[in-house]
Amino acid sequence: MRQVQRLILLALLVICDITSNAINVTFPTSFEGGWESFIGQTVTFTNDFYICDFSGTKALYLSHRRLRAPEENALGLAQGDSTAYFAIQAANQKDLIRLWGISDLDLNAIRKGARITGLTAQVSEPQSMSLVGELTIKDTIFPTQLPDMNNPRLLVCATNVEHFWTTLGEMGAQTAEQLARQTQKIATGLVHINADIYAICELQEGTAAISQLTNKMNALAGDARYAYVDNEFNEYNSDMVGFIYRQDKVEPYGKLYFPYYSYGSAYHYRMIIKGWREKATKQQFAISLNHTKSKAGDGNSDPIRMENVRRLHDAIRTILNDNIYSDPDILLVGDYNAYSQEQPNRYLVDSAQLVDQTLLFDSLNYSYAYGSEVGYLDRVFSTPSMTEQITAIHPYHINTDYHRNHEYKYGEDVSMCRYSDHDPILIGLNLFGETAIETVDNNAHNEVRKVLRDGRIYILIRDDIYTLYGTKLNP
Repeated sequence: MRQVQRLILLALLVICDITSNAINVTFPTSFEGGWESFIGQTVTFTNDFYICDFSGTKALYLSHRRLRAPEENALGLAQGDSTAYFAIQAANQKDLIRLWGISDLDLNAIRKGARITGLTAQVSEPQSMSLVGELTIKDTIFPTQLPDMNNPRLLVCATNVEHFWTTLGEMGAQTAEQLARQTQKIATGLVHINADIYAICELQEGTAAISQLTNKMNALAGDARYAYVDNEFNEYNSDMVGFIYRQDKVEPYGKLYFPYYSYGSAYHYRMIIKGWREKATKQQFAISLNHTKSKAGDGNSDPIRMENVRRLHDAIRTILNDNIYSDPDILLVGDYNAYSQEQPNRYLVDSAQLVDQTLLFDSLNYSYAYGSEVGYLDRVFSTPSMTEQITAIHPYHINTDYHRNHEYKYGEDVSMCRYSDHDPILIGLNLFGETAIETVDNNAHNEVRKVLRDGRIYILIRDDIYTLYGTKLNP
């Protein structure tokens, strides 16, 4: 026993000696001239690091910043000039460090985006180090508080649930035990979010999966508040999109509209549009729910995504021209499988004249992490008339930052954490027309009257109401 104690004490003394002789450095400034002079040295970093990725149980990937996918700020590779893309990609690779010697670290208790402070490590090769001493990690707590949505009356949650299938052994759960955990995790997360409309991607086609999820949500809520829209799709081994909603807050109305009208196309089941009416105010809008072509396993998938968004553009134009939902307000949500500056998203803004609400409200955030890089694959667009009816748009980081051990396939965790590989996007809405118009005190010399509606100031000109941006509203 004394021999073991001596060995432990000796090891601690060695670590203390190494740490006390460490060189203070700052990343990346101290390494702008290269790593060679630091190889073999023990260094203590004066800056914080963010955990960007996990490498099994052996290493962490760190950087002084969260690394954004190049296409968040540069044109995608399919768009021609890739100079900016490759420059960002090179900068991301240069700013990434691999930290070894973390075998005792509990990966279930940390997440991507957590901060490491006061790191001391021995440099073994360029951008690779071994931990010396203890690792101090901050901001590891799993989030439970929802983002501030600025007091909306309606909350929409757009979420990809990563293949929720009741047919075992296919795209989702492989066993009954896995399905039970998956159902519990997804339902727990969705009920916790407490949205009024859930726009969901990657449900198994048909009613079995969406009805099972709805029933579980009602069981957790303790009443029958939730219902689902029956898309009238047959049971089949393919993904679909679908809506679950609070029956006491909203009601679906109007036809289901399909940008792909052919049942022979997979996107007939992955792109749907439905009208919604707020019960308290009778105000209406439509939601276009889309799951466009995946990037996975197909380097030439951009043309299909472009076809998807062109079909979507045609559908929105027809809906507006024919006044199908008796309202010009359309919210477009879902998993678009394209980052902010990629061609499909830019097409929806530049050609379809939609507003990229994701960038307008929370441009520097993210909904997805691929390796060490983050970005928005899940997006919110709208017709222009929706902009001033949106109170906030934020991702809720309960999925993509967490180690896969939290997934239903790899452990016993039944919490809401990592119910999917995408973070849900939350959209707050205050639809127009719900309150009487009140006159705002005006300067006597003002020729234009101002009015107050739902806490916002508008302009009244000859009994017509305009936003401060000049958009005409119905009085």
